[in-house]
Amino acid sequence: MGRFSSRHFYTTGLMHERSVIPDLLYHPEPSGAVLNQHEFARDFAFEASKARFEIGTDVMLWEADQQGQTMADIFRNHVPADVRKLVFYDWYSEAVFQGKSYALYSKIPGMKASMDELAQRHRDFTSSLEKAGTRVTVLNKPQGNGIKDTIIRFFPLFGREHIKGSWVDDRVFYIQTANYSDDNAERYIDTNVKVTGPAAKKLIEVFKSLKENPPQEDQAGIKISEDMHVYYDAGIPGKSAILDKAIGLVQNAKKKVSVCSYFLPDGEFARELETAYKRGVLVEVITGIQPLELGDPLNVENIFWVINKLLEISSSLHKYSFPLYVDPYRHMHSKLLIADREALIGSHNLNKQGVRAGTEEFQVLTANPAIVSNLERKFRDLKTVATMPQLLSVFDISQPS
Repeated sequence: MGRFSSRHFYTTGLMHERSVIPDLLYHPEPSGAVLNQHEFARDFAFEASKARFEIGTDVMLWEADQQGQTMADIFRNHVPADVRKLVFYDWYSEAVFQGKSYALYSKIPGMKASMDELAQRHRDFTSSLEKAGTRVTVLNKPQGNGIKDTIIRFFPLFGREHIKGSWVDDRVFYIQTANYSDDNAERYIDTNVKVTGPAAKKLIEVFKSLKENPPQEDQAGIKISEDMHVYYDAGIPGKSAILDKAIGLVQNAKKKVSVCSYFLPDGEFARELETAYKRGVLVEVITGIQPLELGDPLNVENIFWVINKLLEISSSLHKYSFPLYVDPYRHMHSKLLIADREALIGSHNLNKQGVRAGTEEFQVLTANPAIVSNLERKFRDLKTVATMPQLLSVFDISQPS
């Protein structure tokens, strides 16, 4: 496929209304831009169309639904023919469809045919990428038939590669929180940061080296530039260089700490947030709804609902008093910590539950003024949509969720 001409269009991937923008009218986002999933897809498509030798992406979940096809279409149709195309996704993408574990739901009477259809759709989807010349690598696929691998097949939440990131050549890198699915595009709040220039080149070098030769131990403070460093969790249950760094940032904060998290803060991280709040630091946390799928009790979302309810109980018992905002409409899928003038952004949920599950994570610590300012603006925007902060009562399990 050649480069875009004035007749080419690319889509935002909206579920209900598919908007298109002529490439001649599109201006790529600047370095430091903070993008939602649709903005990221649009910008990545544009940059990919200008690729000279390589594009790549890595996510935990890539579904064969409309948003997933929109992202796949970038690799199938928007890239010059001589460009190398690399896709990494975790085996979770082949094990869970629409929140349903294939191994589990295919055993339920009446469910096997629909689960087989979803599995075949994903195989066809992957095949279409490969036929378009994309090298697809599936990560962390269980190989054995022992007890551990059998449990993982039925409940594939442990030992996952939770990392997200995309790149174009050696000039553009996207620090991502987003997976590729309709749910992520429509129901989740994601925060993706575009980086260009020398920092992008170094980020791509480090990111790819972690993919090609995954370290056996966590990596802390890999230097990208004077104001940017990478933290990597190797997936060792109970250990996290990223969460340790987040705790240290809160401990050293002087004025303000802002957090976006999928789960309520817990453990030492929550205790340090409370300590900082009580010593006069402005602490604000935003999370999102965790709906209970009553008609689908084995859905993965219900496991997350249970985890959050347990965290509410724990937080109520600890009587944490720092303000917490809740977006009443969407899941908070951003993984963000801003402490004074430093920001920690990436795949880690800043919660010890993921640490116990032994997930691989990638996080960027930056003091880049443009990125930090844009993330602060994003946080303020999210706060205006969320409910008003409450003290303690947000953690009270007697409150409606």
